[in-house]
Formats: sequence, C-alpha cells, structure tokens
Amino acid sequence: MRPLKQPGKSPLLQRDRHQALLDRINGSNQILRGVDIVEVLRKEFGVVYSLNGVYELLHRLGYEPLKPRPVNPKKKPQEEEAWKKNAPFLSKPSARRRRTGR
Repeated sequence: MRPLKQPGKSPLLQRDRHQALLDRINGSNQILRGVDIVEVLRKEFGVVYSLNGVYELLHRLGYEPLKPRPVNPKKKPQEEEAWKKNAPFLSKPSARRRRTGR
C-alpha cells in the first residue's frame, strides 16, 4: 500500500487568476510596492494576503526583490571625480584624411 498524497491548503488566489494579477502589475504606470499589491489583491481580486504572503506569491510568479548595487568599501569619491575630470575619454582626431566611400 502507498499513502495518498495530501492535497494541502488551496491557494487564496487561484492559478487561473495569476495572469490577471500579472497584467495588473505590469500594466500599472507606477511602481507598486508590496503593501500596494496587498491592497490590489484585496480590492480587485477579493482575497486577503499578508505582506509576506504577497512576497511569496510574487516570487512564485517570477518576480525578484530589487537589490542595491554593492559599493566598494575602498571607494574614494573625491579621487573618482578627479579622475573623471582628467581622464582622456576621447583621443584627438587624426591629422590624416580619412578615406571616404566611392
């Protein structure tokens, strides 16, 4: 005999509604934070999620949290600005004439 797989708790937002949520998030003209998505789910989809639950749902839907770029602890802003001002980004144009197309 094999034990039957237990079904577990059904999701608050059904899988067929996931695409509608993604369309709502992607179609927004503003950046939605987690608390904003909690309100969208409550008002527009009729389900109540906690903030942590929303983050888990977004992760399952393929979203990743924004992370700041790491900053080198040895970085010296004054030296960087001085280098930018004195750096030879562009070389001088050549004195020779360039060949042009026929």
